[in-house]
Amino acid sequence: MPFCRVSVAILVAALSGVVVPAFAKVGDTDGLVGLSARNGESALEDRGYLFIKARKVDDEILANWWNADSKTCVTVVTRDGIYDALKTSPPPDCNQAGPVHRHPHNFQDLVGARASSVDMRMDRDGFRVVDQFEGTNVTSTWWHSRKTAECVKVDVVKDRVEKVSRAPGYPACKA
Repeated sequence: MPFCRVSVAILVAALSGVVVPAFAKVGDTDGLVGLSARNGESALEDRGYLFIKARKVDDEILANWWNADSKTCVTVVTRDGIYDALKTSPPPDCNQAGPVHRHPHNFQDLVGARASSVDMRMDRDGFRVVDQFEGTNVTSTWWHSRKTAECVKVDVVKDRVEKVSRAPGYPACKA
């Protein structure tokens, strides 16, 4: 169990005279990937994180957690009840104020990536799903950012991104 490993590490550090900070701001979520959702949630709470929100995307659950002490927002991807990925996210993803970005994003590096990676990236960059179309071979998702007023269409084929394009005139992005 992670708590036991952390406790032993703190005890060893204390006995050896090493100073251990009360709150680790960097890497305080190390070791959570691979845990069951139940154990991962407990570990996050033990580390000072508060659950904010979650949403289901295909066969994954994306959950946002906020740590008020370190002002850190993280997004956890859970697949089949196991923590599959964990990334730092911008404060607005955890309903906190954050910096406003006005420069356009470049998402061409997402071509070939897994669909869940796209969801995390778009979510992290402040984009929200505004529309989706599921065809026979392709799923198209339109994402909008209020911060940058950008509209982006992502086409996914067999769980991989095939194309990313700007869609400035798409009606759902104007709402």
